[in-house]
Amino acid sequence: MIVSSTILAAFKTSKFGSKPSNCADSFAISPDRHKIAIADGVSKSYMPKFVAEALTEFYVSEKLPGGPLFCDRNASELLSYIVAEWDCKSRNFEASVDEDTAYDLEYQRELYGMGASTFAGIRIDGEEFSFDVLGDSCIFLIPKDHSLSPMILSSMPCEVTLENELPFKCVFGIHPHFIDTKGRIVGEPLEESVKAFDCTILLATDAFSDWFCRNFTKEDANHIIDTLKEIDSPEKFDSFIDSLRDSDLKNDDVAVVLVDVQLTADESESSTNDGKCEPEPTTPEGNDIESKLSQADEFKAIIEDSDNLGEIAQTEEDVDMSNSHVEIEALEESAQVVLINNSEEPENAEFVDSEQAEQIVESNYDVEIDDCNGVEENSVDTGDNTNYEKSKIISIIKKCLGLN
Repeated sequence: MIVSSTILAAFKTSKFGSKPSNCADSFAISPDRHKIAIADGVSKSYMPKFVAEALTEFYVSEKLPGGPLFCDRNASELLSYIVAEWDCKSRNFEASVDEDTAYDLEYQRELYGMGASTFAGIRIDGEEFSFDVLGDSCIFLIPKDHSLSPMILSSMPCEVTLENELPFKCVFGIHPHFIDTKGRIVGEPLEESVKAFDCTILLATDAFSDWFCRNFTKEDANHIIDTLKEIDSPEKFDSFIDSLRDSDLKNDDVAVVLVDVQLTADESESSTNDGKCEPEPTTPEGNDIESKLSQADEFKAIIEDSDNLGEIAQTEEDVDMSNSHVEIEALEESAQVVLINNSEEPENAEFVDSEQAEQIVESNYDVEIDDCNGVEENSVDTGDNTNYEKSKIISIIKKCLGLN
């Protein structure tokens, strides 16, 4: 199967009243759209946006060698990368502001001492979805087949409640798990894989994930998805989020990525059986001497069976003995058909001896009548071919009967 993904929406926006440049949420998508990540910079940390950006960039780049993001091998490289990126970018930012702002930033650095972020990422590996989640940024899998249950992935306590109208339940805003620039991974990451299937995937940071869990219903599963699909600009996304804040969306930074996943059959697999032909049956050639031995057993049985004495000799072209291992001397092409008349056989005979075989052939052999003098010409001359053929047939019969 071929798993293809299409990005339907990818936007972020800052909390109400804050500059867009201050948005601490981040997302990134690999060029082949097989690695997608979002991250939410933790508010009570220093310059969290640079940690979130470093996380998402590392995940979709070639820097991630493969396998789970938070495994020992990858975690050490990840931590080294985000610490270096955060320190470099935060120092550069401090150097770019005026003296008063720089003083405030220095105070915040000493207060928090580190930057931190939550994370959620998905890798499409062959025919599998692989997930790496830390904290309350979430991944939702909405099957296109509505008979299947949706899925939510978060390292925070969460579940799919099939018995309720609202299928998702998750904990938000209570000491989320995170990764920080002190080289720590706080909390147990969620790292697992499932077989890929046709679905819509939503990656969202905590504010939108919380709202989605409380508003996504099984009865109207596609309403929110369809609304997001229609958004084609950052300005429209800002307006959409503002409208949600007027109801029950928490005022916080928001990052959302919506992905359509479709599975199609691999053409190379579907055409594997194309062009195959059934092998043509092979038959033995008519002139092959071995093909003429197929009925040697039947030949002998006919002679030995007193109730079935009939045709016992055939011309070379008519003999089929391919199923037998008995070797007999082939009849010459000029041999005549010899009939054994069962009326000549002694009644209730158990076997035919050599003398009886000669008598049977002798009595049934063709004779010619000389119309001129009425004398039977039985071709008794020893040099005549007819006597040779007669003796030949008798010899074959004896051999088949084991009388020689």
